[in-house]
Amino acid sequence: MHAELPAVVRCALAFLAALAPGLSEAASVLQARDADVPGCMRTEVLGADAELEARAARIGGIEFTVGDVFDVAGRDGDRALFRAANHLHPATREATLRAQLLFGPGELYRRRVLDETERSLRRLRYLYDAQLEPVRYHPASNAVDVRVCTRDVWTLSPGVSFGRGGGENSFGFEIEDYNVLGSGQSLTLARRTNVDRSTTIFSWNAPTVRGTRWQVSADYHISTDGGLRALDVSRPFYSLDSDATTRLYRAGEPAFEFAAARREAEVWLGGSGGLEGGWVQRYRVGWTFDERRFARLPESPLGGPAQGDLPPDRRLSYPWIGVQWIEDGYAETHDVDQIGRTEDMNLGFAGDVRAGVATTALGSDRDALVLEGAASWSGSLRPEQLLSVEAGLGTRVEDGGTRDTDAQLAARTYWRWSSRWMSFAGIETRWTRDLDPDQQVLLGGDNGLRGYPLRFVEGRSAALLTLEQRLFTAWEPLRLCRVGGAVFFDAGRTWGGLDAPDAGRWLKDVGVGLRLGNSRSSRGSVIHIDVAVPLDATDRVDGVQVLIKTKASF
Repeated sequence: MHAELPAVVRCALAFLAALAPGLSEAASVLQARDADVPGCMRTEVLGADAELEARAARIGGIEFTVGDVFDVAGRDGDRALFRAANHLHPATREATLRAQLLFGPGELYRRRVLDETERSLRRLRYLYDAQLEPVRYHPASNAVDVRVCTRDVWTLSPGVSFGRGGGENSFGFEIEDYNVLGSGQSLTLARRTNVDRSTTIFSWNAPTVRGTRWQVSADYHISTDGGLRALDVSRPFYSLDSDATTRLYRAGEPAFEFAAARREAEVWLGGSGGLEGGWVQRYRVGWTFDERRFARLPESPLGGPAQGDLPPDRRLSYPWIGVQWIEDGYAETHDVDQIGRTEDMNLGFAGDVRAGVATTALGSDRDALVLEGAASWSGSLRPEQLLSVEAGLGTRVEDGGTRDTDAQLAARTYWRWSSRWMSFAGIETRWTRDLDPDQQVLLGGDNGLRGYPLRFVEGRSAALLTLEQRLFTAWEPLRLCRVGGAVFFDAGRTWGGLDAPDAGRWLKDVGVGLRLGNSRSSRGSVIHIDVAVPLDATDRVDGVQVLIKTKASF
């Protein structure tokens, strides 16, 4: 197998090259927008956005144009299947879209606000794309009419799902609708089975309540090892009462398991001075309650830990304050982490820090300072190259030292060779100290090391390198999905784990993958079908790993 590996890679590259011949001249990472929202154009000759703003024009009327799933009068073609899908799909209601707007009649016209509204609309799973344009200017009233153009995707998704990763299978039967009767509400009924548990799921989410910014969601799960009941209400929100089995792994195999119950509630209020000098600064104050309880499972086939080896129960109840910074550097692009969809990337800095004080006087079982922070930065090093860096840190200061310290750092770079070819490189690192006993650092087929079984090695720190040559094609079979491909190399290892086989050494794999971007459906973003071959021989690994997953990105 290993002796023939270079031939496998050559064949994969030849296959991709056959789909998109040759690497052409370098192209910008920020691809030009592919106009796919029919019906949005300026119907009168208007001045530039800067001119409208200089006139202090105000928003007049707001019009809505909701495009069908398939554009039978345009690029998709007039087919009976497409006409039937458009007829059966309830179009998104005007009131649903109006509730998402960041502006209203009578407010000053600002292009920045329209752009931010576009990004907000594109984040909705039931919309394929969104575009906002001024369409009519009234000199007498100094008012400008704005048209909101969107395009729906098919949101009712009954079906059967199957996945394979790290030598384990998962199955699912579900019916989901992310835009029930055009209301923007989602409803999910599902039955899912994986290596850990079988679960029956009922979920409902209302992103707006009677046209307000309030959001409500409810989840009710029944699992073979427990269940979950959750109610989220934002401004503020309450969440999460769950009960399930937790497994700890050694040498890629479950070592023991125990019952874990969790109760969590959080309320917070925030405020902001708005955008000033290209930056937004937000302040929040809140209260968090987080309780974990653990118990033995007498009938567990793994035996379980002894009572004295169980993770100790913990309860944290604390007020906190937080600050968030966001630089307004948003840009539109295509074919970076998605296939054929508009992506909003913030080419700038974002940071979020918060600190809380837990004391026994406030209901905690200990005195601790709780610290959390995250930061990210993205920038274009040159027209064809993009760099993104993310960092995160969480820890508790208690008993004169730190506990449950978890630091993460990741960097990703994208290099576009042409409109179809892109090279990707990513490195992720994680370092921990005195983790709570129910937490682990695991590396395997389910989180980036695609040639090996899931949760294959464990430790206190980990690193993962990913190299990919990506292909974006214009092929869109039946106008239902966009097709892409990748040849990849992964390398990863852990440090500080138990003395187990394959621990403490670099593990590497190569493979080829097919990518299917759901261009007309709200269910998932990119389907991954990967075939990976491990490069480091071990008796615990098959010669070939096949993985089928749905992910949020390429």
